[in-house]
Amino acid sequence: MKKKLTDLLFSSKMSIQGKMFMVGGCVGSVLLSVMFLVVLLTGQPFIVASALGAGAVVLILATVYSYHSRNYTFGSSVVILLLNGLVTPLGYFTSGGAESGSPAWFVVCGMFVFVLFRGRLMWFFLLFSVGVFGAISWYSAVYPESVTLLEGGYAAVAFDTFMAAAAACILAGLVLRFQRILLERETRLAQEQQREIQKMNDAQNRFFSSMSHEIRTPINTIIGVNEMTLRERDLPQEIVDNATGIQNASKMLLSLINDILDLSKIQSGRMEVVEGQYETTRMLSEIVNLLWNRAREKGLRFDINVGEAVPSMLYGDEMRIKQVIVNLLTNAIKYTSEGTVTLNVDGEKLERNRFLLRIDVSDTGAGIRKESIPYLFDSFRRVDEQDNKAIEGTGLGLSIAKQLVELMGGTISVDSIYTKGSTFRVEVPQNIVNDAPANYRQISAISQENKTYLQAFEAPEAQVLIVDDNEMNRVVAAKLLRGTMVKVDMASSGRECLDLTREKRYDAIFMDHEMPDMDGIETLDRLRTQENGLCRETPVIALTANAGSDMGRFYADKGFQAYLAKPIHSSLLEATLMQLLPSELIERTTLSGEEESMFVGQSLRKRAVMITTDCLCDLPEKMVHDLGIRLMPYYIVTDEGRFRDLSEIDADNLLRYIEAGKKTVRTEASTVGEYEAFFGEALSAAEQVIHLSLGSNYDKGFQNAMHAAESFNNVHVVDTGQLTCGLGILAVRAARMAREGRNAEEILGDVAACIPRIRLEFIVPQAATMLQKRFASRVVGIVTRIFNFAPVFRIRKGSIRVSSFCTGYVTEPAEQFVRKTLSAATDADESALYVSFSGCSFKERDQILSYINKYKPFDRIVMQKASATISANCGFGSFSLAYLRKEKA
Repeated sequence: MKKKLTDLLFSSKMSIQGKMFMVGGCVGSVLLSVMFLVVLLTGQPFIVASALGAGAVVLILATVYSYHSRNYTFGSSVVILLLNGLVTPLGYFTSGGAESGSPAWFVVCGMFVFVLFRGRLMWFFLLFSVGVFGAISWYSAVYPESVTLLEGGYAAVAFDTFMAAAAACILAGLVLRFQRILLERETRLAQEQQREIQKMNDAQNRFFSSMSHEIRTPINTIIGVNEMTLRERDLPQEIVDNATGIQNASKMLLSLINDILDLSKIQSGRMEVVEGQYETTRMLSEIVNLLWNRAREKGLRFDINVGEAVPSMLYGDEMRIKQVIVNLLTNAIKYTSEGTVTLNVDGEKLERNRFLLRIDVSDTGAGIRKESIPYLFDSFRRVDEQDNKAIEGTGLGLSIAKQLVELMGGTISVDSIYTKGSTFRVEVPQNIVNDAPANYRQISAISQENKTYLQAFEAPEAQVLIVDDNEMNRVVAAKLLRGTMVKVDMASSGRECLDLTREKRYDAIFMDHEMPDMDGIETLDRLRTQENGLCRETPVIALTANAGSDMGRFYADKGFQAYLAKPIHSSLLEATLMQLLPSELIERTTLSGEEESMFVGQSLRKRAVMITTDCLCDLPEKMVHDLGIRLMPYYIVTDEGRFRDLSEIDADNLLRYIEAGKKTVRTEASTVGEYEAFFGEALSAAEQVIHLSLGSNYDKGFQNAMHAAESFNNVHVVDTGQLTCGLGILAVRAARMAREGRNAEEILGDVAACIPRIRLEFIVPQAATMLQKRFASRVVGIVTRIFNFAPVFRIRKGSIRVSSFCTGYVTEPAEQFVRKTLSAATDADESALYVSFSGCSFKERDQILSYINKYKPFDRIVMQKASATISANCGFGSFSLAYLRKEKA
């Protein structure tokens, strides 16, 4: 039984609460039993002994029950209730109260509450314990006669206090000691698991490295021999098609191997950033040449735009930046069936000769569902897999891209509209080497269609040695060099290489790294110090199946002049050899393939921030155009259909339709999908979009805009609580700040500060419309009908509220409204007053202007006919006045 309990206490089968309860229960039972016997034998009051005995029995029973039932919460609750609610208070009143050892037991019980419970149950029992102790302390202070003092005087009190303190100390110490033992065991276990995980990671990395090497070797043979087949002229089309299929499949397999190897390095922390200077134009040309033909085969347009701010030469990890761009472009091409794939390269200069390189990859493909975006960069996970099951892929590309970007200190984000397309944005800080603008006209692509092989050069007098322990690798490399007419010798080991270099001088040596007996590095070392050797100064190119961005630095440190990763690309093989051969040996150089035009241009500089708002802002068209504000339409729904406000229907036509007795007229906001398309279009012209929305209390416009903005990283939706001219004031102010070059944070801050300063009121001579739309109560409707009042509404804290009534006939309510509103505008910013009107004649408009100038002239009055949506809700003869109040000093 003892061994079984001990094993259970230190096993993972029992919860922490159970372990602590069992330890506390066992130790507490023993201590209470001992104290019961001591009190009984020393002649203490019988009631004290009874309390201790009862406590011991209850604790023993609760411990046994909990052990068998595994219901430790019940056992803990019973113990705390009995000890704190009965046993300890009883002992307190019968053994001297505060002058005895009873308070020590309250402390121990309070400690056990923290150990045994959590959450609400812990707080309940803590309050219960503190409450009980507070109650009995108060009662004993008010009624001191209720406390029975111990017989024997000070000696008895000292003995009782000693017993209680000793028992409490032992019990608390044992519990804390047990906790420490548990913590030490868990720590050791965690450390052992960490070591095991590290061993597994090391084994995994060794496996991936070995797998990469072992798989690349046969793929090198497949791709190399297959390329020799494709170089042959006048082959039957069936053979060409078969060979092309083999080539594409091999490259796909190679790409998968590279992704798995990269992911392994990133997860193990062995991926390093290898920085160096690079030409941006050359890098982009290489990317284009890799992917343009693939886009063309799918019938896609491939555009590349380079910003005028991009420097011609930067300092950073070119290989990793290129890998990220290639991964994003590959994904874009893969998931786009028609339309365009666009690469935009731009950025901005930072402090101290730093440049924030900004790369946007956009497509017109399938897009990404909003709920899938949070999982987009997870490894081995493909979002919307049911829709994309016909598209090949493993789900590693984006995960690797994200981790590489973060490794370089950058960020990656995505904006996507489902079924419309996606835009991935990468921002990576780089150092500027040459800040002269990159020449985008130098970017070109080489067509691979109907490509006829042409060797890069011919050097019939050059002597080349290929060293590799794998015979097929030697044969493939030799065949790939056949067109250059160089003379090739082959060696199967490092020792054979050294034997040949004693007898013959070579102009270049290709040497495999991984060879048995003597590897490539050792062979190179011996070659450089070879006695009577003829190739001490000969350039040596490493051949390796170990791919990685740090391989170039690794082999350079070992003394190699260059390296080529397997499978060997024929054009790189020829280009590397041509670069290292003495120029006098090269007789002729040619161009491989023909250059074709590319869709390359200099990107138009996007504006930093674009202000958009709903078309209910009631601003003049010219002002909207001049400030670059984009308007999101609302819709009017009638029996005849759904019409876009401003462009398909205006206020005058709608009011005539309503006046003709047509009943079905309602307004509605754009859908989430329409907002997504609107935001996507806005982001094509700006880095950030701030959308000033109607108040969330008015309709679904704000909610739909918010849901749409979740698909984008750079769209900010603001609940302005305003409509009509109040919304227009905010849009004008924000747009002017955007034109001044202020950033999104500054503009959002200013908008938030201005919202409470806007004063917007409007008069509605025909209140029936507002009543029908539930913007006014029935009481207001009754009052206006009986007394022929015209209600005045005010926007306050995002709600439409009745502020007053105007009386009279014809023009009298209008004059009263202007006088009341402007007379109260003592704190108005007099630079501009915004007026919108619905169904007013030219004469009525002139009268409104005359009233304004009569009661409070403004520097400028912006007057605009209300949108159809506003008119549908307010009716004939309504108009509004809006201004911005001055800032409080």
